[in-house]
Amino acid sequence: MLECVAPLAAHLDRFLAPTPVLVVVGNELRDVTAAYDAALAVGRLEDEPEALLLGESALTRQVLPAMIVRAKELAGERSRRLIDVALSDAKLTLGTEVQRLSALARVNLNVRMNDFEGRPRSCHRPSRTSPRPGSAATRYG
Repeated sequence: MLECVAPLAAHLDRFLAPTPVLVVVGNELRDVTAAYDAALAVGRLEDEPEALLLGESALTRQVLPAMIVRAKELAGERSRRLIDVALSDAKLTLGTEVQRLSALARVNLNVRMNDFEGRPRSCHRPSRTSPRPGSAATRYG
């Protein structure tokens, strides 16, 4: 499940609502999600015998751990694409809102700029040059 972790007051879930990220990996470590999307949609998956997964075998020692690693890689790639779209939408929307409020504050004294001063003017992806999480530069009110 991919979801935005932010203070509720920020309403960032409008850009990235909780989203299930489905990944299905075959025993040859290939992405076979597309083959299972339709089956999942109509509830037509069948259980395999438990004996295939229980006990010591090459499946439980080698294949299954490799499948899990590959599934995590694929889920990370899909999540990154979803996050990139959400960040782009947030930058566009929030940047426009800040510009609009800034212009309004210049002509209307009832609009207080300090309501959003000190908050980030746009969303950004953390990088090596970004402040440490929790530092004064990254805290939101």
